[in-house]
Amino acid sequence: MKRILTLALALAFAFALAAPALAITGDNSPEQTNPALAPVTIDIELYTAPEATLGGNLYLSKIAADKMYVVNEVAYWGLTMDFAPEDEDHPLAMHRQDYREAVLTIKCDAFKLKDVRDADSYRKDGTDKVERNSVFGKPMLVDDHLEMNFPFNNNKNNPWEKDRTLYFFGEGVVTGKGVLKAELKKSYGFPDTTLPIFNGEDRIYRVLFNENQGDYHVIDEDENRVRFFMDEDEVFRISVRLEGASVAGFQEVEFKKLPSGGSSVVMKIGDFEGDEFDEAKKVYEGVMKFFGFNYDAEGYLLPKHFLAKSSALNLKDEVAVNVYTGAIVLPGPDVPKTGDAATVFGFVMIALALVAAGVVVSRRIRA
Repeated sequence: MKRILTLALALAFAFALAAPALAITGDNSPEQTNPALAPVTIDIELYTAPEATLGGNLYLSKIAADKMYVVNEVAYWGLTMDFAPEDEDHPLAMHRQDYREAVLTIKCDAFKLKDVRDADSYRKDGTDKVERNSVFGKPMLVDDHLEMNFPFNNNKNNPWEKDRTLYFFGEGVVTGKGVLKAELKKSYGFPDTTLPIFNGEDRIYRVLFNENQGDYHVIDEDENRVRFFMDEDEVFRISVRLEGASVAGFQEVEFKKLPSGGSSVVMKIGDFEGDEFDEAKKVYEGVMKFFGFNYDAEGYLLPKHFLAKSSALNLKDEVAVNVYTGAIVLPGPDVPKTGDAATVFGFVMIALALVAAGVVVSRRIRA
């Protein structure tokens, strides 16, 4: 018992020592864009048969919720992309930079995907009739998945900011259980390029990575900067620079760790004093709070921690491909062969209960 307690204390102490190294990591999983704010929605479904058109209308039949495929059965799928117009009745809540050049990706591990044919591509503008093969492109096979780029331009076929719906359909032979996934995502290429972060139409931060020095700079709308000095992905110093301040250059943030551990408070920021210190502290704390970083100068900091707060378009949808595995045969009860007294006693009690039940039923019938 003493050895177990000693080991537990040692592990707890080891994790306590390791905690500061993780103090600045913050959030690292980007959230999906709220569909209510996005300029487009996506919906991927499985159907019982290929799409059909009649009189300018599209007819589809979704599979039942409990649909089970068998291996080598053909699965029919379809993707709907519903774009929102930009007008007085539909003010878009995202900056155009956050969704132009978004890339559509379709993946499936239950059957192989193929290029979407022109004949399986459709467009519908507003209340107009559905038109076949009238889109400016279609998802094409790249390695084992489908891709399609959605640039923003003045071409009449550009779907952004229009009351337009696009439909793409395909089919595949089921090889096993899996998931059919669709993703529409804008990538800024950070850290190779600057990462802008918007709140609706307003840019609140931009993040850049200084490749020569290996440092991250977070710049607010007033050009104030918080700089994270890095050494092999670890932060060893944080500094603040105020635009137009009497103290020029980056000023180091000095911390005092709290006795409770796991966090710290700002004691000093270089030579900033008075109102400038208050402003520098506000800038620093604003960045740390927004990105979900803890108040500490230690810890790993990676591009994904900034990308987690990106405002770029990120939509996902998926549907499961369930496979029927054949008949299920329930085995009959076997008399225990182990000689386990408890098991034998259990079967005896069950037998007695059945006999008693038979007696009761017999009496009721005779009565």
